[in-house]
Amino acid sequence: MPRLPTIIMKVLVVADVEERSLYDHFRPERWAKAGIELVISCGDLKLAYLDFLASMFNVPCFYVRGNHDTAYGAAGPAGWVNLDGRLERHGGFRFYGLEGSPWYNGGEA
Repeated sequence: MPRLPTIIMKVLVVADVEERSLYDHFRPERWAKAGIELVISCGDLKLAYLDFLASMFNVPCFYVRGNHDTAYGAAGPAGWVNLDGRLERHGGFRFYGLEGSPWYNGGEA
């Protein structure tokens, strides 16, 4: 069987809870060493937090809405790509998103 090449990507995945060490104590020099290549939000985060992450990391940002996300609107957070029902490619990987969780506010999945 042929061996596939090893591809490594450093991805920051966030969801539900805003990490204070990212938001309140962000040190660009520390995160530059981490080499983050992509940020993914799995939902339920404030728009201000997502705006902050997109501007600080300056890498592609993908998201799906969480079951409490009602503030995003049709356009979604600025600088972010909505993965729900879409396939996106980045760095030799494919990413596909499904929101799929019933909303607790009476909406539909």
